[in-house]
Amino acid sequence: MSELKRPHIPQIDALRALAVVAVLAFHMDPSWLPGGFSGVDVFFVISGYVVSASMTDLESLKPSRFLSTFYARRIIRILPALVVCLGVTALMAGMIIPKSWLSNSNQSTLTWAFAGLSNYALMLSGDEYFSQRIEFNPAAHTWSLGVEEQFYLILPALYCVFLRLQRPETRQRALVCCVLAMSLLSLAYSAWVSGSGVAQAYYSIASRWWELGCGVLLFQAHRHGRHLCDHPRWSALQATVALLLLALGLVLSDKAHFPFPWAVLTVGGTALLIDAIVAPASKAQTWMDVLRHGAFVTVGKLSYSLYLWHWPVYVAFRWTVGLETPVQRALALSATVGLSWLSYRFVENPLRRHPALPGLPRYQIIVAGLIVVLLGIVFAKGVYKIQDPLLSLSVTRDAKDWYPDAWYANNEELPGCQVSRSSIGKLSGSRTDFLAQGCPSQHGSQRLFVLGDSHARVYETMLSRLAKEHGIQVTLFFYQGCP
Repeated sequence: MSELKRPHIPQIDALRALAVVAVLAFHMDPSWLPGGFSGVDVFFVISGYVVSASMTDLESLKPSRFLSTFYARRIIRILPALVVCLGVTALMAGMIIPKSWLSNSNQSTLTWAFAGLSNYALMLSGDEYFSQRIEFNPAAHTWSLGVEEQFYLILPALYCVFLRLQRPETRQRALVCCVLAMSLLSLAYSAWVSGSGVAQAYYSIASRWWELGCGVLLFQAHRHGRHLCDHPRWSALQATVALLLLALGLVLSDKAHFPFPWAVLTVGGTALLIDAIVAPASKAQTWMDVLRHGAFVTVGKLSYSLYLWHWPVYVAFRWTVGLETPVQRALALSATVGLSWLSYRFVENPLRRHPALPGLPRYQIIVAGLIVVLLGIVFAKGVYKIQDPLLSLSVTRDAKDWYPDAWYANNEELPGCQVSRSSIGKLSGSRTDFLAQGCPSQHGSQRLFVLGDSHARVYETMLSRLAKEHGIQVTLFFYQGCP
């Protein structure tokens, strides 16, 4: 498998460092950087840019070889560190996280994270990114990796279609038009669903494609020598504007209206800064030397491992000793850095640079990757299966305490008295009616309406008892993440 190398751009590593530090800070304490979650959007633009460059290096190959080479590269780059992290996380979760209401979507999220589908697992569970339950899901952060992996499947396939066009100019123009059209549609969809409270707004590749597409379009402009600023006098101003937009996005982004419109600030700032970094006019600028500083570059190179490990560590602390005091936070950050360095030093970097890999057939690497994914899924399911009798250090002795919506008032006290429960709608928003049947009615003409989010659903058992014992018809309107 041949490897074509592009010159390393240390300033892009500095941009990765900014993104991962923002995410780590927000996940530790949102008050530190209220819009820090938009650091993921910085990664999306960088990924679109770098992956587009990677595909350009391969466009002289035949379509089948183009795809196999690209996917083999992505497997080597992403899979080893991801599988090790998820395997350790599965064991940790099996030991310290009980089977409970807070964790009943953990298994599906972690299992499908091996296949790059955890964002869909979260969408199906209805767990919004900013909901309380997400804070206790050790694989929730892999949703963004799922979006990127789905992007890696779609974009090369499109590229491959246009490789059949003989003239390079026609091929590139067709690709740009296609990516631009898809990005505009994605932006429109993102604007439509943002603020609606549905999980698809945050997790879906459809609502995020435009961010990755922005990176693709930026590289396509750069490969033809087109830059926004071609004069040294203005490059520093462009970099300043870019950093200002990034700062505004990382501080002001409103999670209730995300990704649109607030992600536009972060995406626009990232694109402007990348454009300034690679523009010839910026080469001699002082700010370029600042971004080339060894500390920024080192954190940027560790950014993938830092992103992988920080969330499982934070969740482990939340399930055990807590993550509130300065000591707990310092310990969590130290564990994150330590595990990330070990992953980078002994898993991620050695496998990427192993001398035997260039000589291996691409199909062998792809098949091996698929087998590893399958084994990971089997391993995660196996851990969950043996958790209670063999592995768990935290046993739930009364599951009803954890599942208040799964049991209702016993009928033993009032034989023949039943409470019917009917629901309309989806998990993200629904109406549930509790109606007593065959019960002695004390206040049959009265009706109680309850409105709220998951905190209101916790009272479903009490509401069913109210309907049964007092004959009051109860209607619960539930809306997930209700402000």
